Amino acid sequence: MKKKKEDFYIAMLRFGAANLENGFRLDELIKHLKGIGFLVPSENATLLHHYFPQAFFSKHEMPYPDLISFFYIRQEAYFHLLDYDSMVESKKNAKSAMYIAIIAIFLTFISILVSIYLS
Repeated sequence: MKKKKEDFYIAMLRFGAANLENGFRLDELIKHLKGIGFLVPSENATLLHHYFPQAFFSKHEMPYPDLISFFYIRQEAYFHLLDYDSMVESKKNAKSAMYIAIIAIFLTFISILVSIYLS
């Protein structure tokens, strides 16, 4: 089964979390997003500007446009990512628990039939 491509916002958060300690430049984020299959034409992309301020902040805002700013994930955004990962893991665990419960019900049904047949 083909793996579903991750949401744009989640992909941005994962990149920010991976670069939590040292930060990153905007061009690095764009290169990463393009590398995993997202269409991000430039730093001026509407989608990027919609999500970027919600997810990241600039730790070292440079006063001159020639100098590069490094960005870091916001604390709230990091916790959103942790909540999302927890939700995905819970959903996966619930699905496997459902399969185990179905198997247990089936085995119980078989044992009842065998018990009735042998008595």
